[in-house]
Amino acid sequence: MALMRGAIGSAALAVLLVAAACGPSELPAAKPDPAEATDAADGGTAHDLFPLAEGNRWTYTIEIEQHVANQSPVISVGTRVWHVAEVTDVGGGKRALIKELNEEEKQVGELVILVTDDAVHLVSALANDKRYNLNPPLPIGVWPNEPGRTLTWSGTGISDDPNLELETTITAKGMMEVDTASGRVEAYRVDISTRPKGGGGNPASDSSYWFAPGKGIVRNVDKLLTQNTYRKTTLKLKGETIR
Repeated sequence: MALMRGAIGSAALAVLLVAAACGPSELPAAKPDPAEATDAADGGTAHDLFPLAEGNRWTYTIEIEQHVANQSPVISVGTRVWHVAEVTDVGGGKRALIKELNEEEKQVGELVILVTDDAVHLVSALANDKRYNLNPPLPIGVWPNEPGRTLTWSGTGISDDPNLELETTITAKGMMEVDTASGRVEAYRVDISTRPKGGGGNPASDSSYWFAPGKGIVRNVDKLLTQNTYRKTTLKLKGETIR
């Protein structure tokens, strides 16, 4: 198993940007939740889950584990910074441009996020010099986050094939304790499962996000299965600056 550091590609919600391919039909089974979930707190909005203001920054450790058929597994590790460069008020919400930087403060990707009272939406992403525009925007965080609450999304833009229609199930898991790079915190978990519309197992992606009120995303685990390839990307929050 090789261990590499440094240039490891964009982590901009890596597994949501699934590649159109065929291959094995099942992702590895998920590990048990870090702790038992509790119900969503009364009051609040999705704005509490992802606070947006110009200058807000989140610093993450990143680990990418990749398995390719007939090759040795590879693990890449490094640091990623999400920096809010611009925030615009839109009807009922806030839209933000978030630049993704590496440990040398070089931009390696970007996200456009829309936060409304009831959800955190991914609008678009720039990864590996390619722009992905989601139509419609995809909820990655929901409010209220009541365990078992389920939403569905159908659309395009999260694949290398812009015309490939995908179906996504978004499931709220409630609040639980989770490990981050700065210790254990309580956060609301959301699971996201994406498959081709109309059936079929590939491309397949499963993602989990943990949102801590007032802090933002404190952990993200993405799993992607395509032709002969399995990739797992993990982000863990090291620190944040919230204005």
